[in-house]
Order: sequence, then C-alpha cells, then structure tokens
Amino acid sequence: MSALKVPAQGCPTCPYLRATPPGIWDASEYEKLAEYDEQPGQLPVLAAFHCHQENATGQATVCRGWLSVHRGAVAVRLACARGALQASQVQALPEEPQYYATGAEAAAAGLAGVEYPGDDARKKIAGLVRRGVAR
Repeated sequence: MSALKVPAQGCPTCPYLRATPPGIWDASEYEKLAEYDEQPGQLPVLAAFHCHQENATGQATVCRGWLSVHRGAVAVRLACARGALQASQVQALPEEPQYYATGAEAAAAGLAGVEYPGDDARKKIAGLVRRGVAR
C-alpha cells in the first residue's frame, strides 16, 4: 500500500467541517461518515476515508476531517500498520473544534441540506464541478 498524503488542514468542502454548507455531497457520501463511528457489536470499517478533492488532484489523500475525528479508529490503525499513514502524523494532529465530534453528527448536518441545498451549497457544488471533483 502506498503512502497517503495528509493535508496540513482540511479542505473547505470537507463533510466533517462545521463551516461546510449542508447538502454539498450526495447522501451516500454523508452516510459513510457515521459508519466510522465504532459501536459495540458492529464490525469496524477497515478502509481509510479519502479526501473528496482527490479526483481533482490525482494524489491519494486521506480526508483530514476524517483523520481528525476518527484518529483512534481501526481503519486508521490499519493504515498505519500497512504504511499508508505514519503514526507520528496521526499523533501530531491538533484537537480541532471546527470539525464535528463524530461521523454521525457530520452526516446528520450534511444530510439536512441534500434535498434542498442552499445558495452557499450550490455555489460550492458549482466550484467542485469546475475543478473536476465531481464524478
């Protein structure tokens, strides 16, 4: 497994970022976020969550918001064991209150705007499409 880039800061359209307008991403993208909240009796997700900007940059990049929120997750530990992430990179991340506390919280916030994205969300979506982030 090759190394994942760890951004110095989250992107402005990160679904974990509280400042990101709701409804930018498809509902299926938001639903993935809660799956990383490990619950007793639930099998953990084993794959790292990649940044949505990866399509535009062409570089394998871990989502900074995901990494900040789920730094203790099995997927993060597995990525470290496989050499895709360095434990020192994860440990060096500061506490960042601008991110939602859990994947479920981020998912609920984002899903609230999926059906009727507001003006801010529509502007961000247009920018993502221009950059080639949309698939």
